[in-house]
Amino acid sequence: MKMLVNKEMWLPKPEHFNDPFDCSLTPGGIKTTDDQLHQLSELIRELYDSAEAEKQIAEIIERNSLKPVKEVEDTSIKKHMNEARESGVFSLSEKNDDILMWAHYANNHTGFCVEFERKNIENNFLSHFMCRKVSYTSEYPNLNRIIDLLDVNLFTKAKGWEYEAEWRLVAKRGNVILPLPAPITAIYFGLRSNEESVKTVKNIFRDNKVQFYIAKRKQGEFAIEFEEI
Repeated sequence: MKMLVNKEMWLPKPEHFNDPFDCSLTPGGIKTTDDQLHQLSELIRELYDSAEAEKQIAEIIERNSLKPVKEVEDTSIKKHMNEARESGVFSLSEKNDDILMWAHYANNHTGFCVEFERKNIENNFLSHFMCRKVSYTSEYPNLNRIIDLLDVNLFTKAKGWEYEAEWRLVAKRGNVILPLPAPITAIYFGLRSNEESVKTVKNIFRDNKVQFYIAKRKQGEFAIEFEEI
């Protein structure tokens, strides 16, 4: 309600999330010269065309082929892990009709879902490069071989969360209140919404062009649909 009235969003630090792995990925082991070579190869492939890149990589491998694999101290991993933990995250979803999310995030279907406008225009931060899709994976990322560690930590989650179809807007500092990132276009009320809460929310937007919908059961399915009110 405070978000709607004050037109503000809360960006918590990841330590408050329900997933303890979120933004808190850790290396699976000590970084080695092989891991470093893998990172270097990826950088070369980004900088040069295919033939030239593979030539340069082959030369590097040949020069290092007789050297034993050693452990490498990499302070950047700890730095990027700390940056991820201090970040602020505003979570959104592509979906408004997932019955699990309504149970988990809308107080057992009694709350509401907020729809935002997303346009590639100035002052709409949902079109900003720091608002992106979350990637889901069943394989734990090898942080010792990844170049952009902060990006992976902020936008990678376990496969089991894929049903959420999450997008997130990330700020450098967490546990902060900021202005809403974009205009609100619609409010969707849950199956168990009561008349008083619907009336209260509608009253907040009495001077705005916001559409209102209420959830209904889809007959014969474990699903909901929305009816405009």
